[in-house]
Amino acid sequence: MKFLEKLGLVLFSFIVLVVSIMLILVGVGLVDVSIFSVLIAKMVAHSTAVKIMYGVCAVFILIALRCLFFGSSSSSNPELDGILMENEDGKLLITYDTLETLVDGVINNVDDILAASPDITITEDNEVYISILIDVKQHTVIKLVTSKLQQDIKTTIKEATDIEVKRVDIQVREVEAEDVSDTDFEEEFADKLVEKPKKVVEKEAQEEKEEKAEKTKKEESSDEEIEILEEVLKKDKNKNSKNSTKKTNKKKVTNNKAKK
Repeated sequence: MKFLEKLGLVLFSFIVLVVSIMLILVGVGLVDVSIFSVLIAKMVAHSTAVKIMYGVCAVFILIALRCLFFGSSSSSNPELDGILMENEDGKLLITYDTLETLVDGVINNVDDILAASPDITITEDNEVYISILIDVKQHTVIKLVTSKLQQDIKTTIKEATDIEVKRVDIQVREVEAEDVSDTDFEEEFADKLVEKPKKVVEKEAQEEKEEKAEKTKKEESSDEEIEILEEVLKKDKNKNSKNSTKKTNKKKVTNNKAKK
C-alpha cells in the first residue's frame, strides 16, 4: 500500500467516524441541526474559507479516485503472499513459506538450539524482517551462537533468493538443562556409545593375543627344559651303564683270578 492509499484510508476513516458520531448526536437530540447550517453560512461568507473548502474537497476527490480506480498491484492480486520479483524472462514469487523453510534449515544446523519459532515480516517496500524465539542448551555461549545465526540466515537467503534481509532479531526464550535420559542426548552421543564396545573388543583381542604369545613362549621354554632334562638323563644313563660295565668287568677279572 502506497502513501496516497494510506492517506486516503486514514482521511476517509476519520470523516466516516465524525459523520457517524454527529448523526448519532443529532438523532438522540444532543446536537441541534441548525448548528451545521450556521457553520456552513459562516464559511460561505468568507472567500478564503470557501477556497480552502474547495481545495480540501478536490484533494479528497482525487484520493478517492486513486483508491477506487487506480489501486496498487498488490490490491489487484489478493493472493500475493510474499515478494514478487520480475525480470525480462518472467515473474518469480518468493513466498513466506520459502523464506521460513530457508530459516528453519539454518536453525537446524545449530546444535546448541533446541527449539525455535521464526516469524517473517515483509513490508510494503519488500523489505524482510525476521524475528526468532529460541530455546538453547545450558552452557551455550549465547552471544556467539546468535551472532553466527544472524549472519548465516542473511547469507543463506541472499544466496538463495537474492533478497536482502534488513534485520534478524533473536530472543532467547529459555535455557534448558540437558537431560541424560533425553533422546537428543542419545542421538548426540550415539557414536561414542558405539565406539566404546569397539575399543573394548580391540582391548580384549589384544589381551588374548598377548596371552597366546605368553603361553606359546612358556610351551617353548618347557620344551627346551624337557630336552635339557632328557639330555641330562641320557648322560646319567650312559654314565651309569659305563659304571655297571666296569663293575661287571672287574667281577669277571676277579673270578678268573680266583679260578686260576
